[in-house]
Amino acid sequence: MLSEKNVGEAIKKIIDGGGATREQLVIATKGGFVPCNWINQEPRESIELQKTNFIKNNILPVINVNQDVIKNIFNHYHSIDNNYIEYMFNYSLNNLDLDYLDIYYLHNPEKSAEYLSKDEIYIQIFESFSFLESMVKMGKLKYYGLSTYNAFLHDRDNMFYLDLEIIVELAKKAGGEGHHFKYIQLPYNKALRNAGELKNQMYNNVALSTIDSAYCHGINIITNMSLNQVKSKDQYSIDDMINFLIENEKISSSLIGMKKPSRVIENMSHIKMS
Repeated sequence: MLSEKNVGEAIKKIIDGGGATREQLVIATKGGFVPCNWINQEPRESIELQKTNFIKNNILPVINVNQDVIKNIFNHYHSIDNNYIEYMFNYSLNNLDLDYLDIYYLHNPEKSAEYLSKDEIYIQIFESFSFLESMVKMGKLKYYGLSTYNAFLHDRDNMFYLDLEIIVELAKKAGGEGHHFKYIQLPYNKALRNAGELKNQMYNNVALSTIDSAYCHGINIITNMSLNQVKSKDQYSIDDMINFLIENEKISSSLIGMKKPSRVIENMSHIKMS
């Protein structure tokens, strides 16, 4: 959550300095994993202690969850239970010092398959969607979505697989035809094309890839691992990787991690302008 606080400070400086208005910015964050101030150099025991303290001191006293959810939070440091998501949503708003979010993702809902049945996962998704729809009505949120790792990259019989058609129906049940489930974040790049080529979703009784199915449902695709974490640099150039994504009209945006302004300029130079 330290990153949210840093982003919140940056947003304030940008707005106060006249660099942009709040309406010109798209602010997205996620909820699902138990946060702590991760420091790579710390011993594993210290990280475990941070997480346990967060659970005991921050979460469990203030959210209404049953013992099974508490057990899952302790054992897996993850939950998309609607009460937990409600807590984390407000926690993020406070960290960012904002009145509303543009996009809120349920983070890796497929991880729940490690401790829940598929039916239980869909129930939790629906209940969290219902909460997020209530946040839209209150003006605290514009849209919501799923940020996934492998939910959409495998065949239907994989334990982590999620059915987009079912999830869209859950969104309609939570928010009607005008629901606000409008974003999916997933791994996709020139070297990892499952989301665009594996026909593991159904739309009107036709098998489609996740990207094609999302497009048909009016859901925006945001790619992560957009450069495949530079694992394919010997196979594809950065130009190839970036423009592969730009040329796909079904992709709304691609996330590329950049720590230095010079990297932003460098990556922009790879874009082919038509």
